[in-house]
Amino acid sequence: MKKLFFKIIVLLSVLIVIDIIFGIVFRHVIDISPDGRYYKANYSLSECDEDIIIFGSSRAETNYAPFVFEDSLKLSTWNTGRGGQSLPFWYAMELGILDDNIPKIAVVNIESDFLSGDMSDSYQRAGFLRPYYFKHDEIHPVIDKISKSEKYLMFSNLYAFNSSFYYLLRPFLLKGLDGEKELKGWKTRNGVIKKSNNDYMVYNPNQTSLNKDAIKLFNKFIYNLTDIGCDVYIVISPNYKTLIDYSPTIEYVSHMKGVTFLDYSNNKHFVDNHLYYKDHSHLNIEGAIEFSKHISQEIKNNINKARTHNNVYKKLPGQ
Repeated sequence: MKKLFFKIIVLLSVLIVIDIIFGIVFRHVIDISPDGRYYKANYSLSECDEDIIIFGSSRAETNYAPFVFEDSLKLSTWNTGRGGQSLPFWYAMELGILDDNIPKIAVVNIESDFLSGDMSDSYQRAGFLRPYYFKHDEIHPVIDKISKSEKYLMFSNLYAFNSSFYYLLRPFLLKGLDGEKELKGWKTRNGVIKKSNNDYMVYNPNQTSLNKDAIKLFNKFIYNLTDIGCDVYIVISPNYKTLIDYSPTIEYVSHMKGVTFLDYSNNKHFVDNHLYYKDHSHLNIEGAIEFSKHISQEIKNNINKARTHNNVYKKLPGQ
């Protein structure tokens, strides 16, 4: 019995040492990453001090070119957008950024139905940020929501980095795949979608009920920004040959106070032009630059006006 107990102690000791070494090595890999998803997350949480911050998922990441905002508004810009992520991830990015920085402007790209549906999967995907758990206490509210045991599992480096190996090592083999450093978070997409002669696809999520937890978190996310004097622009990007008939999410956001809502979902200048798209949902380089010019001009039109706590819902040309 004593021998068995001794072997168990030795085994546990070896596992603990391996776990510690594993954590030291992969945290160093994050720190020296030349680009990629973890470089971007690390910069957003630890170093971001830009004047304009862009939040959102893949369409934020591809549709907003920071250099356009910088040239137009003379304000430094960083794009935190991350493909496959949703509100919990944005909230974690916000908590990290606001811990050290007070941005002047936030641009939040949303989808027409993003306040609907279950959020549990969104928290699971935000688990991408587990390696930052002990370095950034401010993201605990997001990671701890993944599961009841998450805060205890995080003491294991093997667990925290378990699903990270590919994205941690990829930048050393395939540089620039998730965007180059000098693009400041913008992930460009090359190519042009084939022109369609079909009628518009009309999307009508009319029967989709809003998720109370999503609304609560989104309200908190927006309040954190407006409360520090940050001007918030909530934007819906266009889709090629797709129109939105009605959306409970759009209806809700259009009545939010303290923000400017720019809805491009039915803007014909973008919806009709296949030359602006890489695929149905994502703008290519030309489209992203043109779209960023439109958004930055809207900001410029408002920037010298007195900030209001009333919602500004812009009916855009072509709608």
